[in-house]
Amino acid sequence: MAHNQTDELSKPKCLRPYLHWRLKAALSVVFLAASVAGCALDMNIHVGSRPNLPAIEQRLRVGQSTTDDVLAVLGPPRGKGLAMLPIDPKQRTTWSYMYLESSIQTGGETRADMRSLILFVFFDQDRYAGYMWFSSVPN
Repeated sequence: MAHNQTDELSKPKCLRPYLHWRLKAALSVVFLAASVAGCALDMNIHVGSRPNLPAIEQRLRVGQSTTDDVLAVLGPPRGKGLAMLPIDPKQRTTWSYMYLESSIQTGGETRADMRSLILFVFFDQDRYAGYMWFSSVPN
């Protein structure tokens, strides 16, 4: 049976550190091949789609919006699971979204850069309960 990255993304896990590892490994192989061949390389990679954070504030309402409303604003999540935050002892259904940007430039000076945006959306009994995000992607 064929195994691909899409299969991995459909698995119900909120964080996938192994995706970061796989992307880094793939970039390293490309970089090494280009270096050995003496080629200049300028490569940009984007994984996922950047979540529309302003649309969350504009279109979703805590306690009122449904999972269908969240799907309409953000699309399907990369992961689904449960989360429990220190400020709330109750488990919440959590959806995760991830966007990665990476660039490699070789020839003369070698530079590599990898940035990510991770968004968690929380639900309380199938109603939108809020979100939390982390980003190293520039505006």
